[in-house]
Amino acid sequence: MTATNIFSATAPAADFSFAPDETLVLLGGAASRFAHNVAAIRLLKHLEAENRPAGALAGNEQRILSHYSGWGDTEVLNRAFPRGAYSWAEPCDELKGLLTEKETESLRASTLNAHYTRLDVIRAIYAAIEHIGLAAWGKLRVLEPSAGVGHFLGAMPASLAIDTERAAVELDSITARILERLYPATRVFACGLETAQLPRDYFDLIISNVPFGDYAIHDPAIKDKRLRECVHDYFFVKSLSLLKPGGVLAFITSRYTLDKKKSAARRHLAQQAELLAVARLPGDAFKRNAGTEVITDVIILRKRVTPISLDETSLPVWVETEMLRMWDEHGAEAEMPVNRLFATNPDLALGEMKLERGMYARPDLDVVAAHNDLAEALREKLIAQLPANPLSAPTAIPATAIQNPQAQLTKESYESEKNLIEDQQNSTARARASALFELYLQAKQVIRLQLDDADDEMLAEAQRELNWRYDRVRSRHGAINHPRTTRGLDTKNPILPFLRALEEPSANGGWRKAPFFHTRTIRPRRQSTTADSPKDALLQCLNELGRVDPDFIAGRCGASRTETVAALDGLIYETHDGRFVTAEEYLSGNVRLKLREAEAAAKLNSTFAKNVEALKSVVPPALGQEEITARPGSGWIPPEVITEFIQALLPGYKGQVQYHEQLGAWTVANADHFTLQSVEATQTWGTGRRNAIQLIDDALNLRQPTVHDLIMVNGKEQTVINDAETTSAQAKLTEIRQRFTGWVWTDAKRAETLTEIYNERYNGLRERRYDGSHLQFPGMSRSFEPRPHQKDGAWRILQSRATLLGHCVGSGKTALSIIAARELKRLGLARKALVTVPNHLLVTQWQREALRLYPDLKILAPGKADLSRAQRGELMSRIATGDWDLILIPHSSFTMLPVRQATIARFIEREVDQLRAYLEELQTSDKDEVTKKSVKEIERAIRRLEARLLNTQSAIARSSEATICWEELGVDALFVDEAHYFKNLYCPTKMTRVAGMPNAESQRAFDMFIKVRLVIESGGRVVFATGTPISNSIAECYVMMKYLQPGLLEELGLQHFDAWAQMFTDTSQSVEMKPDGSGFRVHTRFNRFTNLPELAAIWRQVLDVKTAEQLQLPRPQIHGGSPQVIKSPKSLTLDRIIQSLAKRAEAISKRWVSPEQDNMLKITTEGRKAALDPRLVDSTAPADSDGKISQVVNNLVCFYHESQKTQGTQVVFVDTNCPRSKVT
Repeated sequence: MTATNIFSATAPAADFSFAPDETLVLLGGAASRFAHNVAAIRLLKHLEAENRPAGALAGNEQRILSHYSGWGDTEVLNRAFPRGAYSWAEPCDELKGLLTEKETESLRASTLNAHYTRLDVIRAIYAAIEHIGLAAWGKLRVLEPSAGVGHFLGAMPASLAIDTERAAVELDSITARILERLYPATRVFACGLETAQLPRDYFDLIISNVPFGDYAIHDPAIKDKRLRECVHDYFFVKSLSLLKPGGVLAFITSRYTLDKKKSAARRHLAQQAELLAVARLPGDAFKRNAGTEVITDVIILRKRVTPISLDETSLPVWVETEMLRMWDEHGAEAEMPVNRLFATNPDLALGEMKLERGMYARPDLDVVAAHNDLAEALREKLIAQLPANPLSAPTAIPATAIQNPQAQLTKESYESEKNLIEDQQNSTARARASALFELYLQAKQVIRLQLDDADDEMLAEAQRELNWRYDRVRSRHGAINHPRTTRGLDTKNPILPFLRALEEPSANGGWRKAPFFHTRTIRPRRQSTTADSPKDALLQCLNELGRVDPDFIAGRCGASRTETVAALDGLIYETHDGRFVTAEEYLSGNVRLKLREAEAAAKLNSTFAKNVEALKSVVPPALGQEEITARPGSGWIPPEVITEFIQALLPGYKGQVQYHEQLGAWTVANADHFTLQSVEATQTWGTGRRNAIQLIDDALNLRQPTVHDLIMVNGKEQTVINDAETTSAQAKLTEIRQRFTGWVWTDAKRAETLTEIYNERYNGLRERRYDGSHLQFPGMSRSFEPRPHQKDGAWRILQSRATLLGHCVGSGKTALSIIAARELKRLGLARKALVTVPNHLLVTQWQREALRLYPDLKILAPGKADLSRAQRGELMSRIATGDWDLILIPHSSFTMLPVRQATIARFIEREVDQLRAYLEELQTSDKDEVTKKSVKEIERAIRRLEARLLNTQSAIARSSEATICWEELGVDALFVDEAHYFKNLYCPTKMTRVAGMPNAESQRAFDMFIKVRLVIESGGRVVFATGTPISNSIAECYVMMKYLQPGLLEELGLQHFDAWAQMFTDTSQSVEMKPDGSGFRVHTRFNRFTNLPELAAIWRQVLDVKTAEQLQLPRPQIHGGSPQVIKSPKSLTLDRIIQSLAKRAEAISKRWVSPEQDNMLKITTEGRKAALDPRLVDSTAPADSDGKISQVVNNLVCFYHESQKTQGTQVVFVDTNCPRSKVT
């Protein structure tokens, strides 16, 4: 680029670029580089004093600034600080008058990584970038995240630099200001990468020589501490998050990115990106220009469109290291950790890898140069590994997601389905099969003509042929649905359900032709080629593609892309990653996070300023302290606040508090003996048996305090609950909680901090309204018209990765699920949909409904025999190899579709690895009391998870190693009907003695959890459908969130149940009768939600609720307006049985009987039976004329006589002991 007038205050200034022959070799040795640095700083100060505009530089001034090389070379640094670069040491005379104290400190801090890159090495990397075709991507967005004075910017080739949007990050103040002067058209962030406000998924190319060092970076956005414990790893992880899917990253980095033994960072990189090329540079590659000898690697990655999951069998070779035996020049040997890629491909190093003796004579790796022209060798090495064909430009929509909406139906495409015959020797069966197959083909022809909206004459001719073929089958073989007609045919063939759907029941109990034979029953797939306005074209685009495509819209309305986008202003928005989305999508979800991203993008590109304004208008207003429930133990409250609270209660407390988000657990350091024995600890806020520190720990961790006594029973020690002390401790716990809720808002500064944290974390979600009125559903039967809520629900499923349809009974969830599955495949958003349905909702019912809606749907509905152990392998193969529109599996058989044991292990080991990393961090810190307690807590959690892994692997063991597994089926859309049957998902918790806890461990629920995660993580869709999202306990809300929103829960710090419960639920205590009737006890249960608006906002991201009242469904009115409750007096026999049960319960509690002889389950079962009728327990008991059964019978008889005129029908629901055989 060139500027028309570099001193013009109004003309845009051009960025500096190096001359093609510039090498910076003339910078010379340490003395010369020191002089160049001083000259650059002196010029910078002069330009700032003149207040000269950035970029207004003469040629010699640009040259002076570009020769600034920093202070990473020790010899250059020693000239700057002759007495050492200590905080107390003054700089040399040349710098003393130039630098402020703050600039001097910044200069000292920059020395660790101020090693600037050779221009010829940069040009070699750019040659590789040009080779893969980035110059053809159009206007590029480029980031240099560790820019220095911008050598990667100045050396950018013209093919990439044309019309490029560039950004650079530089931490050092002096360097950043020089960078701004040299590159005025580049957006410079004078801060660390961790604080730079940069949008995610934004850049096409990120290129740099990143800092090296074994020190951690504090960036809360990256929660896994293992990914930021080394600065060079952090730069990879952070930069990948800023890169567009499909974008390219090229870094020079320390060899320890690939060679260190810990592989967590490399695993993350392999999940997020593919390795395109790598080369290892000699140790002296940067000695001349930077004065440093260090082995570096050049790594080029491409970000994946969708992250992948890795297990031990699928790890790329570059993820792992191995110990490589090496020798030094004296013949001494040692083993060095080297990346497996270099161990197996040593030619990727531009020199010979040898052993050398480093500092303190320790063995270290060295690479001795083997090329005279390092840059040329690097260029050749990189290009040799890169794809031969240019890479396609980044896109938010995978190319595989755009398919032909409807494949052409030809006779040849169905020849494989012609084998309908089980017995090939049966000539009669062959004749029937041939006739049925011809009928099938003709019916498909009629469907195709209706889909193509053929004229009436052509359709009528095809229907005449169809009627003739059907009449011939009927006259020769009978109705298609008659068992005789399909005898001897293969019932597994998908043609048969289609043929059966050609008939419908007649009034006389027989079968007749469906309307399909004589009328248009299928909606055509009309695809208009023009539109009257951009808005109409937008609706066509959404219907035909399921997304916004400006080029498609422009083509329909006959306008340019620019004109189209301008006309749709306010209806569509361009996102920072280059996609266009509807306003309803963009202005919903986490709008607070989107606002931050838009503000960051607007700083780089003013186009996004309108996005900022639109998002500001929809961000939820900030909540005040009176609208926030803050309780002790809420994970969003900083530990320092909890420590202050303890000190307010116990003035002598000197300990600390820690919170472990992964465990949802708090640890509280104990107090000294004097504080523990104080009046405050033992009387005011505690008891003699449970002091205040213990009770605060209980409050933080949602535990109910229980005080036990040790007594002697029959000469043996036995632990019993001390009811009085327990009640007293629980009362003090309540007082502590109440005290905290008032105290926490008393300090104005603390209140401001807490409200800011809460609003930032939880008050940024806006519900999206899904409007599916534009959907036309080509291929659907004309006899069915979807209701508005079904259209909206289908559009929601098309636009969302996870959906919970909380629609009431009778709302049409089955039809909605079938419609959504068909639309997902039509639009290319899914290839294979599987629906699992309850056993009582026979698969055949779903099959009939699906064919009623879409007659040409290709359905796999296996029967009971197909799901047997012997046939399961064949079924799995049919699912994997068939191109099915819909697969129907009953709940009882869904678990039998096995998941790889390695997959199960990966899910559990992922959590174990995170805990181990946290454990390692704690073990290296100070061994104070709170740390020791934390270590023990984490060690217990690891042991629990490891035990669970062993149990789960045993429970879901594969029946055969040859069996096809779930991962190989290709299912990318999973629909779960009556999803509440899977609510018993195990959730680890520290809470005890609380009713309504999700602690029932169901193996089938865990199996469902694994499969749901697999589908979502692979980019598929999951739909849960249930009329009762919450049926028994409000804790079931968390279970549904864990299934469908695990990422959002983790983002909000609520992935652990205890953290979620502290945030959104409240418990109450009440006195209840003991199960054995022997007395009373204090019982704790969940009773209400807290912070309900924020919970609703989170859940509404996936939940779609429709009630009978909203849908105005017809419902019969209850006679009298409310249920009639009839009370039955307790009989003497029932009283006797209850007393007997109480005595048995006492015997069980005192362990006088073994569980094999009697147990509480048996007692409660008999109690339920006796409550219904004592004769169910004691067959000799007399009949009770006032008992429940007698009163029910009397009412039935009364209603029977009253309804004789209308011949009404009575339905009786019995919750226990319902007869299972006919009673005469």
